[in-house]
Amino acid sequence: MALTYITKAAEATSRRNQQTAAMIQQITKRAADKQAAKNAKADAIVQEGRQYGNDFYSLYDEQEKSGIVSWNSGASELVGKLASEQEELYSRAFGSNGTPELRNEFRVKQSRDKQVLSSIGQWAALSNQNAKAMISNQDAHEQNIDLGRMTRGNDTEKYEFAQNMQNNRYSNYDFQIDESGNVILNAAAMDADGNIIRQQSRNLSADVANNTAGNTWYSSIEEDDLLQNSLGARWNDNVNGYSNLFTPVERTVKKWDKDLGKTTETKVTSYDPAKIKTGLLTTYSSRLDAEIRGPGFEKTWDQLWRNGYLRDDNGTQLAEGEISWKDVRKISTMNNQQWSEYASGLTGGGDIDGDGVVNEEDKKLLLSNIDNAAKVGLANYYSEEMGPQEDKVISVNVQGQKPAGTTGAKPKPLTQNQIIALESKAPVYQKLRTEAVDISKLPNQTPEEQEARASRIANDLNNNNATMGNTHKYVTGYQLNEKLTAKQEKKDENEEVMYDDKGNVIMEDVERYTGKDAVGSPYAIYKVRMVNTVNRQKGEPAQTPEYEEIMTTDNVLSTNSTDLTSYMSGAQGLETNEQTYLRSKFASIDEKNKIKAYDTKEEADAAAKKSGGSVIVGTGKNKGKFIVK
Repeated sequence: MALTYITKAAEATSRRNQQTAAMIQQITKRAADKQAAKNAKADAIVQEGRQYGNDFYSLYDEQEKSGIVSWNSGASELVGKLASEQEELYSRAFGSNGTPELRNEFRVKQSRDKQVLSSIGQWAALSNQNAKAMISNQDAHEQNIDLGRMTRGNDTEKYEFAQNMQNNRYSNYDFQIDESGNVILNAAAMDADGNIIRQQSRNLSADVANNTAGNTWYSSIEEDDLLQNSLGARWNDNVNGYSNLFTPVERTVKKWDKDLGKTTETKVTSYDPAKIKTGLLTTYSSRLDAEIRGPGFEKTWDQLWRNGYLRDDNGTQLAEGEISWKDVRKISTMNNQQWSEYASGLTGGGDIDGDGVVNEEDKKLLLSNIDNAAKVGLANYYSEEMGPQEDKVISVNVQGQKPAGTTGAKPKPLTQNQIIALESKAPVYQKLRTEAVDISKLPNQTPEEQEARASRIANDLNNNNATMGNTHKYVTGYQLNEKLTAKQEKKDENEEVMYDDKGNVIMEDVERYTGKDAVGSPYAIYKVRMVNTVNRQKGEPAQTPEYEEIMTTDNVLSTNSTDLTSYMSGAQGLETNEQTYLRSKFASIDEKNKIKAYDTKEEADAAAKKSGGSVIVGTGKNKGKFIVK
C-alpha cells in the first residue's frame, strides 16, 4: 500500500516535471520567436535605412560631376557622411524606440540632403560650363574676335575661384553644411609642410540660386549675340524692322575723263547714313531706349565699344564706353550712400554737373550720358553697317562736255523754277567770287605756298556744304594721302626690322584701306565721301573713303580770279548754266553799286539826277572829288 502510494506520487511528480519542462520549452520558444521577429524587424529597419543611403548615393552618381578630380573627392566625402547620417537616423526613427518626432526629423533631413545633393550637382554643371566659357574667352582674346569673349564687369572673385580650380591650384575641397542648409565649399592649397598657402570659399547654394534667378557667373558673347545677328535681326524684320523706316535717296555722280574727253553721268540710289543716324537719334529714339533696356545689352555694349562705334561725330571715342554695362546697372540701383561711396573714386569726386555737391542729380546725369552714348553707338552701327553697302545704279549717261566750271558746250538757259531754286545758292557763289579774288593773288611757287592755297580752297568749299546740302567733304591731295596711308616699320624677307646706315628704323607707307592707293596730286582738291566697307573683314575699318579729283593742281594755282571762281563754283556743285546766270546777276549788282567820282559838284549833281543816285564827298584815293553812288 505504501509502495503503491509512493509510486503514484513519483509518477505525479514526474508528470508535473514534464509539464513544467514543456511549459518552459514553450515559453522559451515563444520568447525566442518573439525575439527573432524583433530581430528580423530590426534587421529590416537597418536594411531599409541602408537602401535609403544607397538611393542617395545613386542620386549622386546620376548627377553631373566636376572635371576636377579633387573636387569630386570632396563632394563624395560629404555625400557619404550624409548617407550614413540618414541610415542612422532612419534606424532610430523607425526602430522599436522610434517616435513621431524622430520620423519627422528623418523626413526633414532626407528632404534637406536631397537639396544639398541638387546644389552640388547644379554647381558642378555651372563649373563645367564656366570652364568652357573661360577657354572660349581666352581663344577670343588670342584671335581678337567677339565670339566667345566674356563681357566686362564680371565678378572677379568668381573668376579667380574658377580659374584656380581649372588650373588645379587647390588640392583640398572641404564641403560643409551651414545652419541654414547651404552648401559651403572651402577650397585650399597647402605646401609640403601642411601650411595653407591659398584658401577661398564659395556658398554653392547661393551661387546656384543666383544663376537660377538670371544672375549668371559670366556673360559671354555667343553666336546669336554678335552685332550682325542681333542688330541685323532688328534692322531686317519685315514688320517692325528699322529698314522699313528709311528710304534710299537719288543722286547724280559726274566724272570727267580727260583722255576720252567725255563726262560720265551716273544716277544712283543709296541710303544716306547721316539721315539714318539722325532719324534714329531723334524720331525713333524711343526704340533705341527699348534696346538698351533689354536683356543682354551688355554684350551689345561691349561690341559697340570694342569695335569703335561708341564715338562722336568727330570720330573721338566716347569716354562713357569705358564703363561696363553691368556697372551701369549697379549704379542705377544705388542709394544715396552707395552712390556717394562709388562717386568718390570718379574724376572730380563724382561732381558731374560741377555744382560742388555730389548727389542724385549727378548720378542721373552720368546715367543719362551713358544712355546717350549707347544710342549713338547703336545709331552708328545701324547707319554704317545695316544700310545697303553699295549704290544701286539707275542710269548711265555719257556726255561729250566738261563738267561745270570748265569751258565746253554752250549751257542750256535756266527755267524760272530753276532760277527761283538757285537763289539759295547765290550767297555761296558770291562768297566764292570774293575768295577767288584773294586766293588768285597768293604766291604759288613753293610747295608751302601751293599747300597753303589748296588748304584755303578746301576750307572755303567745306564752309558752304551746309547751304549746298553736300554730304561729302573737300580735302587736299596731301590731306587725303594722310588718311589713305600709314607708317609702319619696313621688314626684310625674314620679317626682321630694317635699319638705315645711321641705325634708324626704316619706315614705309602702307594702305589703310584695301585697294586705296595714295593720290599723285598733293595740291589738287578731292571730293571725299565715306561709305560702308563692302564685305568688311575683321580688323578692317567700318567705312572706306570714296574720292574723286574735283579741282586739278592747275585749277588750284590759277592766278585768274574769274577762272578760279569758275573752278571753285564747279567743285561746289554749281552747274555751268547756273554760274552763267549768277555771274550776270552779280555783274549787274556790281555795276549798280559802282562808285563814280567827279571833279566838280555840278557834274556829280547832274549825274546823280540822271541815275537816281546820291552825291557824297570822296575819301581816300577819291579825296577832293564828289562821288555818285
